[in-house]
Amino acid sequence: MECDEQVPTASAQAHNPLAVISGSRVGLVSLWDMIEYCLRDLIEAIDRAERLLRARSNVIVLTGERLSAEAMQAALIDLKPLMEQCGKLFLTASARDLKRLSVELAGGQITNPEGLRARVNGILNCVREELFAVCFGFVPDSKKAFFNQESLFGKAVADAFPDAAPDIKEAGNCLAHGLNTAAVFHLMRVLEFGLRGLAIHLKAKAITKQLKQTNIPIELATWEEIICTLESKLAQLRTKARSADRENRIKVCNELLKDFRCVKDLWRNKVVHARESYDAEVAQSAFNHVRSFMQRIADATI
Repeated sequence: MECDEQVPTASAQAHNPLAVISGSRVGLVSLWDMIEYCLRDLIEAIDRAERLLRARSNVIVLTGERLSAEAMQAALIDLKPLMEQCGKLFLTASARDLKRLSVELAGGQITNPEGLRARVNGILNCVREELFAVCFGFVPDSKKAFFNQESLFGKAVADAFPDAAPDIKEAGNCLAHGLNTAAVFHLMRVLEFGLRGLAIHLKAKAITKQLKQTNIPIELATWEEIICTLESKLAQLRTKARSADRENRIKVCNELLKDFRCVKDLWRNKVVHARESYDAEVAQSAFNHVRSFMQRIADATI
């Protein structure tokens, strides 16, 4: 998994640090504060710093009992990746010590090779201690394809329903980390965008409440209200002059509305009202169903 440069949010800093790497399953602090992290970069950064501890280091060049200017510059270069990784993982004590050491090296204040080794050794011990406090989340190889993806449902859905993109991405992240009920919840939010899109396609931009006889925005209507109104619109469409286009619209919309009612009863009502929890198999099935469903809606509404 490749690392992306990210600026941690304020809320992420308020929680225990969280890193996500490829491996196997673990729980999360928060999907919204999730940091994508590559363990390989940390290992390589520690290895570069450890060069400074080796007795025959090619980095530390001795001139008598003093470090050369070239050695100080080389040490700065080898310590920089570790300082960056400590920042990403919120290893604050280690990052602070590394910054202080870097300032002293840049100012020519450290001239003794053994003194430099002792400082670096102390920092590496601090890094190891702070790492024990980091909560790492692991994504199994079989689920990596779901993690942090921007277009899990394809380009047509992304173009037709840009507002659904965050929930599609979060559904994938939930699947990747075994948060199966949460995945179904996000998938139901995705479907709501599809339901609104179908309503606009059928020119039902406002929903009429049968009891109050008042128009309300489609975003504030319930699924039942939208579906009932769309069924009325579909009935009106059947009264129009016959044509191949009319027949195709009736067929497609009728099938989609039947699916909406099925999904509403099967998943949506149960997950929203905390009546059901789901395992990985059901969540994967819901994901596949909703992805196919949204692709069909996108084709019908483009």
